[in-house]
Amino acid sequence: DFSSKVDHILRKHSAIGVKKLKIHMFKFFNAKDSCHLNSWLQIAVTPGIEELTLALPWKAKYNFSYSLLSNGCGDSIRYLHLVSCSFHPVSELGWLRSLTRLHLSHVSIKGGELWSLLSTSLALEQLEIMYCGGIVCLKVPCMLQRLSHLKVFECSRLRVIDCEAPNISSFSFTGGHRVKLSLGETLQMKNLY
Repeated sequence: DFSSKVDHILRKHSAIGVKKLKIHMFKFFNAKDSCHLNSWLQIAVTPGIEELTLALPWKAKYNFSYSLLSNGCGDSIRYLHLVSCSFHPVSELGWLRSLTRLHLSHVSIKGGELWSLLSTSLALEQLEIMYCGGIVCLKVPCMLQRLSHLKVFECSRLRVIDCEAPNISSFSFTGGHRVKLSLGETLQMKNLY
């Protein structure tokens, strides 16, 4: 079956030199695959990995463990893309020093958890958040000097966007409810949607 084949390939390869890992399990994922997925991520997420994509079917009920990115394993990640999982980052486990692009879609995450991640990801250039219903208040800290693109789409409970990043040149927002929006100094703004 699919899971055992992937498991065999990753264990045989032992993830040496893996720069990109993209797991798209829209058709194959079920609850018993969580243990396989944990194993695959532990094998592949090692120092040196630069891109990590995990895309699961809607309502997959998988908890992506932030501890996988600790102890130097997340230091080299430049692009993190998560779809349909839970993600609860804590700053005590370390920084994502090289992270330049973060895309979250249908991810269960709270505003404080996201702020914790953002406040330690100082190289971040692009942030895209879609359908993340757990975020009520999105705070983007001023320390994100390189952040230029911010997209927020259909986060149903979102009520506040407070972006203090000084170099936002492109901002896109789609949502149905009243959202208090503060973009701080928008001197670099070129595209506003």
